[in-house]
Amino acid sequence: MITRQSIRALFIIFAPAALFVAALPSLKDMPDLTVQLTAAAATFWTIAVSLILAWKAQKRLDEWQRAGEEFSYVWGGLTGGGIVMVLLATEPLHGLAGTLFARVQAGPALDQNLLIILLVTGACLVVLMQVLCTLLFHVIWRHRTLGPGE
Repeated sequence: MITRQSIRALFIIFAPAALFVAALPSLKDMPDLTVQLTAAAATFWTIAVSLILAWKAQKRLDEWQRAGEEFSYVWGGLTGGGIVMVLLATEPLHGLAGTLFARVQAGPALDQNLLIILLVTGACLVVLMQVLCTLLFHVIWRHRTLGPGE
């Protein structure tokens, strides 16, 4: 069940990453230190807030819920990371990444700002896919243990 509190938590977690992606065109003209600090701040915020919210939520769970959380976390993380590795090896993603970052890159050489942007975007892709797969495995866990009717 999606509540107002869960939507607010997702916004608090992912807002800095979304702002970083929205700022990609302007980051190409910024000094290296500014780009690095912006990427580090967005990453730190997302990870720290996620861990704090997860810790607070886990304190309210019973044994069955903790077992489902562990199942979802382990298999969702592994599957999400594996899917990203397969996607990174496919040619269509190479073309899409080339098209996206050709708009950001001015010259033919790969500069440090673009490299940082690529690394942060790749890390965000891994986390996003792991979140989606964790949610999928949570639904599988609930369906298998409770049955389709609940």
